[in-house]
Amino acid sequence: MKKILALSLASAAALLSSTHAQNATTTPVGFVSVQLDANRRTAISIPLENSPTAFGTVTGVTSTTITDAAASFGSLVGSSYIKITSGQAAGRNFWITSNTATVLTLRTGAANFALPVDNSSGNTNNVAVGDKYQIVPMFTLAGIFGSNSTSSVLKCAANPNQADQVTIYSDGTSAVYFNDGINWRNALAGNDKNNYNALGILPTSGIWIVRRATGANASLDFLGTVPIHGIKTQLPGGARVAVGMPFPEGATLATMSFSSMPGWVRGNNPANSDQVTIYRPDNTSSVYFLDVNNVWRNALAGNDKTNYATTVIPPGSGIWVVRRGATTGVNATFAAILPYNL
Repeated sequence: MKKILALSLASAAALLSSTHAQNATTTPVGFVSVQLDANRRTAISIPLENSPTAFGTVTGVTSTTITDAAASFGSLVGSSYIKITSGQAAGRNFWITSNTATVLTLRTGAANFALPVDNSSGNTNNVAVGDKYQIVPMFTLAGIFGSNSTSSVLKCAANPNQADQVTIYSDGTSAVYFNDGINWRNALAGNDKNNYNALGILPTSGIWIVRRATGANASLDFLGTVPIHGIKTQLPGGARVAVGMPFPEGATLATMSFSSMPGWVRGNNPANSDQVTIYRPDNTSSVYFLDVNNVWRNALAGNDKTNYATTVIPPGSGIWVVRRGATTGVNATFAAILPYNL
């Protein structure tokens, strides 16, 4: 994996300046390149963000909607998400499923990932009137991987079982896509001929790529802004969850704050403990668990008692989390702080 930041994070604080009455900022721009080896399975994440297209203040909220009476939203469906930047919900990102000029209807998750937007159901990470937000365009399938056989970095084929495949895990949903040489299609939907080139991907989504082609490795190049807020997403119990590492600088097991989640299962036997598997862009992977003494240990290393809390998770890495308990809803909220200072 190659990583170049066009602007150093150390200088970011000097670049942040108020340019809008509602706290718009100028953020440092970054460049991250992630390698995809041929004929392998690879888990990756999106390490940067696109620049916000709008800023505002919440004037109304329900379990599934956010209102800004001063807004004049155009069509945002499928192309943008709303990021909350202040208040208890700061770090939450919501996919916009429909909108009017002033009201956004949001996807709140499926099954045990579901968490209301507002403070219903005892949600302590609720969006509230007065919170600040940004509207951010999503990276798309075609934007990341190319749109057809001419531009795609992945193998295209009319048969999804012969083409490279991309599985996207987000908010309790998953779907598999392939490029037939003309556009991106749903690999599991049979006769679905819809074009998914413009399908957006949330920054917290986990992305699993199956490469069938042999030969040269591929490279994914991400150009975007450096995140200036942490994230909040869902890692419910009784599930194996893919999550992105949406930062352009390496984080650690400690700074990602997995163990701060309510109901995180600790134990001296990794088979009975919550686990974090890191799939790095260099195609190495490791599995970690937290023992009863709060020491991060290697789940595959037997009696290795080394504390791996400072193990670096490189940008672009894919992360799988196995949760043994039954924790759901607000108690399954995963909050990761920025791994750098601005």
